[in-house]
Amino acid sequence: MKETIHCELISERNLLVRFGDTISEELLETIKQAQHCAQKVFGRQLKDMIPSYTTLLIEFDPLLISPRKAQLNFQKAWIKHEYAELKSLITEQAPAGSSEQLAPTESDSCIEIPVYYDPSVGWDLESVAEQHQLSWQQVAEVHSQRTYRVYAMGFAPGFAFMGQLDPRLETPRKTRPRTCVPAGSVAISDLQTAVYPQDSPGGWNIIGRSPCELFKPDRSPANLLKTADRVRFKAIDKQQFLQLGGSLENPGRQTHE
Repeated sequence: MKETIHCELISERNLLVRFGDTISEELLETIKQAQHCAQKVFGRQLKDMIPSYTTLLIEFDPLLISPRKAQLNFQKAWIKHEYAELKSLITEQAPAGSSEQLAPTESDSCIEIPVYYDPSVGWDLESVAEQHQLSWQQVAEVHSQRTYRVYAMGFAPGFAFMGQLDPRLETPRKTRPRTCVPAGSVAISDLQTAVYPQDSPGGWNIIGRSPCELFKPDRSPANLLKTADRVRFKAIDKQQFLQLGGSLENPGRQTHE
């Protein structure tokens, strides 16, 4: 069984569910299951859900359900879910020595994001390489070797906080943020990585640029990524980057360089 959740009312329309205090892929999957559970529990009473690293914020309609009943209903449903999951693991476990494997699930799919790794657009690529005693080409290689998970959405529409970065590339955020980071900039900070969806201020270390549009208001869904998605970065060359619609313009390049 997973550790006991902590479910609290933080307003007359919001329920905050805490699942622990350690960021992990296992916890991310638990929060994803909790979202499905909340959808079943609340139905049309549900207004919105915001998953994050270790929590899930549930917004419900207080005109359709009382805050106390919303809290109790979710807690009861989650206990039932946990019991059913444990029972399923016991009864459906393959016999020891069996070669049977689980079929791939939706969560096994992966979104691929092309990236042009080059100092001309990766403004901090060479400095990051120098800090870790690597070449900038090695930084690009290490960054693109991992599969990342989206742990939270925020800061700006379409901005996905992804992890965990290879420890060889762990780099603190810049002490002086730039006032303008170009859309598509691929960046790292501590053990996280992200892609800036729009031109915006930012203090992460920029190591490349993607031609992908992370956020389009007229697209459904508007965000390319969502919490719990699996993501891989694929290195592309300059010609491929331009063919895919990438821009080499560098607004704000001189700001806080």
